[in-house]
Amino acid sequence: MRTHPVLPIVLVLCVLQCTPSSSRNGGVVTVRGRVVAAPNSHPLNGARVTDIDVMTAASADSLGAFVLRTTRPSDGRLHLLVRSIGYKAAPIDVAADSAQDLGTISLQPEQVHVDDLIVTSPARKRP
Repeated sequence: MRTHPVLPIVLVLCVLQCTPSSSRNGGVVTVRGRVVAAPNSHPLNGARVTDIDVMTAASADSLGAFVLRTTRPSDGRLHLLVRSIGYKAAPIDVAADSAQDLGTISLQPEQVHVDDLIVTSPARKRP
């Protein structure tokens, strides 16, 4: 069985087109840091650090420390979002070096106002 001479070239071009550009531009970037609450510097266990371009994320541990491994972006900049429940989200834009230490990131408290919630249940007859 003979293949058309153009077929291998078309297949290579399809593979290159389907590969995300960030993964073709230099591999993995490791970002480290620590997330704390602003007024008292208590670590924020469970805070999320997300690379919003490729949606990779890492969670902070009980000391607030995190390690995020993500793909190197084609524009050379990482666009991160740090957030935790009860705190304002903090966008961070940094150079995509192979290893980046962001140091301590302080999140500001955010008050959340919720409307009253009324729970009702039908009355049950007792036997």
